[in-house]
Amino acid sequence: MKGTEAPPSTSAKIHRNGVNLTRPRRLPDTHHRRSVDGASPADLAARVPAWVSAIAHARGLVADRAGTAVELYPVMAGAVIEEEMAVTTTDGLEAAVAALRWSAPSEARDDTPWLLPWLHGKRTGMYLDLAPGESAAATAARLRG
Repeated sequence: MKGTEAPPSTSAKIHRNGVNLTRPRRLPDTHHRRSVDGASPADLAARVPAWVSAIAHARGLVADRAGTAVELYPVMAGAVIEEEMAVTTTDGLEAAVAALRWSAPSEARDDTPWLLPWLHGKRTGMYLDLAPGESAAATAARLRG
């Protein structure tokens, strides 16, 4: 469709600005974007801002109270690792947190489509973003609030 022109915009028709002017049609080869065809993974990674790739190493903890029990779910890189979940009481929080493992889930998955709405909606539990090297005692203290 090279050489064809698009009709005037609706805004131009409403405001009578340039109503008799036609706009050139954009073609994919005129867009200003970098090509990723043939780029190496290292080259692509260098183009991604650090904050985008931070989730790949992010650790978190979902804690949900159920009566006197506290359910703990480790979160690694956007995946809730249900296989490593633990149930404890408020008195046993530090030992339970110390025993948690943030290993990769048995099958690669991304739980962010349901986790993010849960974080921002009404809920009984809480989510802690864990700093690298944060001790179990510090995490337990944050859970106790």
